[in-house]
Amino acid sequence: SLENETNRFRRVRNLLALLLRILALAMLVLAFAQPFLNSEEQLGQKKAVSIYLDNSYSMSSQYLDVPLLDRGKKKAREIIEAHSQEDVFQIITNEMTGGQQLLMSREEALDRVDQVDLSTSTVALEKIYQRQKEAVFVDNRAANLYWISDFQKTTAEVSLSEKDSVPVTLVPIQSGQPRNIGLDSAWFENPVHIAGRNSKLVFRISNYGTEEVEAIPMSLSYREEQRPLGNYAIAPGETLVDSATVAIEEGAWQSMKLEVADYPVQFDDHYHLAFRVRENFRVLVINNQNNPFLSKLFTSDSEVRIIQQRLRNLDFSLIGEMDLVLLDDIGRISSGLQDQLVKYARNGGSLLLFPPAQIETEEYNKLINALSNVRLGNWAEANMAVGRINRNEPVFSEVFLEDEKNMSLPAVSGRYAVISSLESSGPWLLKFRDGTTALGRYPVDGGGLLYLSASPLSETYNDLIQKGEIIVPLIYNIATRGGSHAAPVFTMGKSNVFGLRTAALETDQVFHFERQGVDIIPRQRRRGKDLLFTLGPEFNLPGIYTLRSEPDSTNALIAMNFNREESDLAVWSTAQLRDRFPGWVSILDQARDVNLASVIEERNTGNWLWKYLLAAALLFLLLEAVVLRFWK
Repeated sequence: SLENETNRFRRVRNLLALLLRILALAMLVLAFAQPFLNSEEQLGQKKAVSIYLDNSYSMSSQYLDVPLLDRGKKKAREIIEAHSQEDVFQIITNEMTGGQQLLMSREEALDRVDQVDLSTSTVALEKIYQRQKEAVFVDNRAANLYWISDFQKTTAEVSLSEKDSVPVTLVPIQSGQPRNIGLDSAWFENPVHIAGRNSKLVFRISNYGTEEVEAIPMSLSYREEQRPLGNYAIAPGETLVDSATVAIEEGAWQSMKLEVADYPVQFDDHYHLAFRVRENFRVLVINNQNNPFLSKLFTSDSEVRIIQQRLRNLDFSLIGEMDLVLLDDIGRISSGLQDQLVKYARNGGSLLLFPPAQIETEEYNKLINALSNVRLGNWAEANMAVGRINRNEPVFSEVFLEDEKNMSLPAVSGRYAVISSLESSGPWLLKFRDGTTALGRYPVDGGGLLYLSASPLSETYNDLIQKGEIIVPLIYNIATRGGSHAAPVFTMGKSNVFGLRTAALETDQVFHFERQGVDIIPRQRRRGKDLLFTLGPEFNLPGIYTLRSEPDSTNALIAMNFNREESDLAVWSTAQLRDRFPGWVSILDQARDVNLASVIEERNTGNWLWKYLLAAALLFLLLEAVVLRFWK
């Protein structure tokens, strides 16, 4: 009947609704039990966890007003807290100290993370990976490696092959749109400074951000006075080079600091310079008899002093103290003199040779060949005038106002052929009208320079000595621009050696570098009259360091600056990281916002099913409501 059929239909509907309710309750009970599917890792196996926390200065950049390093430390703590008390941990930073090779407990690892601060050091990721692999394979523990970094393009180059069997999890901590104006470098156009003279200071600024900067202020601090240099507009990715004129004051060793006003990345906003102010420069002329013309080239109050010594009375100890050594009409060079001259040039000295006329060049070429791959050829007597001056050479740059066609240039009546290999052919200073070299410059191993003339200096064959407008700047600029005047400016984190001429000092003296309460005794070794100091990792603060042999003495100043490798804040995106790393390297895409503890816990134990069971319970309850409402 119709009534029986209706009752049977209601009974089926009620049974179906009851079944759906029972299934919903079952799903809720199972959800509270927190079941999971086993991961590929062995459950219950103790773990060795190695965390690399990038603490380079690029991590001083900010995201939502929080420095990236603080965010990285937070992620490191989340990783540690996601593991059990029985697991052991390694915390590695850019310093790569010996103590970071040790494994520690969870509490010790948390304390170590809290102590991490910004560092001047950068390290290749391959080295980090090798150090981690050396530490984690202990006591048959499962190895988990993590890299927390901003993954800068300039420093995060890595090459991992499929044979590297330990998987790594990358945790990118990035700032989004970086902004950074970097003061890349600064240098003096002329490394020689004389009190009362102007020096041209050149500096380079770059915009490493993605937005144009319309007015970045720049200033110079010198002798406790700050001087504004102007405001600069720099487009994204652009580098600007500008200069300023500085009036050098009296004082042997001096320093200055350039500064740009930039925020929030500030490690590359300052650049320190140290330099020595010279009172005079000494030129040693070695000849067989005094040359009266050379003695009259410079006045008594000139910065250049000419010291003439005859060969038979030569004091060899003077050679190493000179800014320029000039050989005038010396035909025979003894082995002792040759050794001293070669040593002098290889220690950064400048040597100017005027060979005598009509000699057998074999002995003379022994000295020249010991310094460079150049030699004198045959002698020829013929009238020839100099036709060109190389104004691009530092010796003659900014010296002449008029064209050489309107000048009275030197002329010779005899000369040697100057023969040099193509590889060692140095720049020419003067050329004859036939295109051959009259005076050339040749580099010497060790930083010195060899200047070789094709003609004697004697008036019999050469009237250069009478051309004051040429020979005066020639000798002056060679002496003052020699290879031994390099500025004592260094970059932290690199292999730096500072040399100091210490002929008058005791060999057993202890030298200290001091900087605002920091006292460093450097490793030192002697090379001839130079004392060489190794500037190691203990020089980890930027600024000016004073070298002292006595408490109140100042033997030298050096400037230390941050490494600019990390000024460019461009980073590898998540997609780019996937392309650059093998498939077994996993990347936490949303590491910036997600709590890592739940992610890592799921990795270590398996795939938690409670969320799926809860969803199923809700689905069954919904189906029950649908059945009761619509199944009439």
